[in-house]
Amino acid sequence: MLAHALRLLFCALCAELLSGAAEDPMFMYIDEPARLRYTYQIQPSTSVGAKMPNFPRRKIEMEYAYPSHGCEALRNVDLTDKVVLFERGECSFVDKVLNAQEAGAYFALVTDSKNGGEEVVDMISDTTNRRADIPAAYINGESGRRIRDYLLYGGGELGGYLLVTIPLNHTNTLLRELLKSYYPPENSAGLTECEVCGTIFEVIKNMIHQGQTEDDVFSFVRKACTLLDIPMPHVCDHIIRIFGGELVFVLNHTTYTPEDMCDTFIAGCAPGGSAENALWGFQIPSDKPTVKPWPTVPTGKPTLRVLHLSDIHIDLNYTTGSEADCTYEWFSLCCRTDLGDTAGQKKDVKLPSGEWGMAAHCDIPQRTFEHAIRHIAATEKNLDYIIITGDLEAHDMWEYSQNYTKYRVNYVNTFLKQQFGDVPIYNSIGNHEGVPGDAMASHNMVEYDQRGPAWLYSTLADSWRTWLPEDTMVDIRYRASYAVRPYPGLKLISINTIYCSHFNFYVYLNITDPDDTLQWLSNHLLESEKKGEKVHLISHIPTGSGYCLRGWAHNFYDLVNRFENTIAGQFYGHTHQDHFQVYFDRGDPTGRVTHVNMVAPSLTTFAYNNPGYRIYTIDGNYKGSSFAYYTNLTEANARGEPEWKLAYKMKEAYNMPDLSPASFNAVIDQMFTNETLFRDYYIYYHRNDQYKMSCIKEASCRKTYACACKTARSYDEKHFCPN
Repeated sequence: MLAHALRLLFCALCAELLSGAAEDPMFMYIDEPARLRYTYQIQPSTSVGAKMPNFPRRKIEMEYAYPSHGCEALRNVDLTDKVVLFERGECSFVDKVLNAQEAGAYFALVTDSKNGGEEVVDMISDTTNRRADIPAAYINGESGRRIRDYLLYGGGELGGYLLVTIPLNHTNTLLRELLKSYYPPENSAGLTECEVCGTIFEVIKNMIHQGQTEDDVFSFVRKACTLLDIPMPHVCDHIIRIFGGELVFVLNHTTYTPEDMCDTFIAGCAPGGSAENALWGFQIPSDKPTVKPWPTVPTGKPTLRVLHLSDIHIDLNYTTGSEADCTYEWFSLCCRTDLGDTAGQKKDVKLPSGEWGMAAHCDIPQRTFEHAIRHIAATEKNLDYIIITGDLEAHDMWEYSQNYTKYRVNYVNTFLKQQFGDVPIYNSIGNHEGVPGDAMASHNMVEYDQRGPAWLYSTLADSWRTWLPEDTMVDIRYRASYAVRPYPGLKLISINTIYCSHFNFYVYLNITDPDDTLQWLSNHLLESEKKGEKVHLISHIPTGSGYCLRGWAHNFYDLVNRFENTIAGQFYGHTHQDHFQVYFDRGDPTGRVTHVNMVAPSLTTFAYNNPGYRIYTIDGNYKGSSFAYYTNLTEANARGEPEWKLAYKMKEAYNMPDLSPASFNAVIDQMFTNETLFRDYYIYYHRNDQYKMSCIKEASCRKTYACACKTARSYDEKHFCPN
């Protein structure tokens, strides 16, 4: 879903190593559209605007100013947190930037698209000694002209949708000097981000091999944080404390190179050979039975009503009235006041957090979780069972501890038991249950007894046993997975997909089927096939999310297709969005569609969503039932004291004849060209009808979302969506 704290710390270190003095030439990168994708030089000015931020903001939207000269109040519909492009002339530079600031913009760019060429201009203030509080820079006329034309005409009548990463900087030597004191690189000038990351890892590996302690390594990284003036230094310190031991241990034992490890943080550092992309063999059972058609659900037969909750993320430190639009979202969580962060806090609150939560970079307060559960318990009197697909803790991973996680797990499950009584609840483990986050080693790791997740798996077993038979406890304590039969003819399998997380660094010690989990799943599926049972899979990470290692994702994909007749449903979370992903027979995107990942919305608002949950109606609990889902609906939060409303019913919303895999694929095919259908999908996806709505008009943006739906196998979007 969202940004992992350790990756962000390393990216920040790399970005700062490449950064320079505020008035040096800097850069921005256009992420979308593809035809403008390039790194463009910009000339910052602290005479008219604020100092350049320490960290780039990634993939933020740019708009062309209206009026273009920006000499009066801007009349764009919404410039909040966007980059705005002005034309030079008719008033001073500072007038333009101040008007951008007044409109809520994040960054002001000025150009001369009519007369300018490749030259850049040093923007100076006027005689009033005014200066804006947002950063500002000049971009040459040639580049500005290309950008202006796309913004005005590139996407049709309403113009194009453009995303940029800004600012980027490539000349500072601050951290490089620190690195030299530990490990002098052969050529410290002109390093790329990948080379910087590799150098950082080489420094750490050399320190380890020279016999220096973990504390020495932590001291090195703390010095980097101090020299770089990283915002919220207490967060940096906590990240080192939480993740440092794991990373040092893995670097000391892994056979992967620094380039392989850097590819986890920065795509492309080890093209074709990274640990993330490594494939490994797995024996899929042969003799696949003849494929049966998707079942037609008979009318008048019994059905099951199932609640799906995911990614609850309760923030016990949520503070009403605190900043919901906090500056340093990379390293912290908004809507709270962090102790030790007095230097990083804004004095004036720009966007106060509400009592019940905010569709911002925030998790939900405890009161909102309890309100949602009480509402569901009061209105859904006929639930047959509940599935919860992981992630109970807030995103403050620098605060994680074993006691922290034990409390969250026990509190959530106890409260659910109080509200739902005897309704069975089936959980799966999320990556945020790990301490550190995602850290779940397999049993063949050295020092497993000291570093392994046995304490966590035992905590889950003790908390989940209320709803599970005793014979599931062994599997939960071993691999945090289990199989249970809620009804005759139906097996529900909860599988630990954190073993496929590319941020589970312990996996890089032995990437091949950690704890034989896929083999365990295959055995259960084969057993059910022989018995004629149907199977529902519940888990946290969907294999098409890009978070799951390629080897695991490929083998899991093949396993699902092998047991096409047996698996009747798959239910996931993790992404925080409301969406779905389809499978193709033999991985052929032109072939038959075989299965669907149903990915539930998060209950948390992180990031920029409204809370949501799903209710499924499933054919079942009679002899010969298919246990196929044939409708689902999503409920989402309306503002004020939470009023939980029906958002949509899937079949009606997308005009689907049924919820077969083929019907889902037909909906996806329409997304590429049907703007009305895509608009509905986009709003359901985010549960927020204010979130970057200009995407709907842009064909490249629609393609991004539609292609993601066709990709149920990580790192293979180009294969499943080649054009």
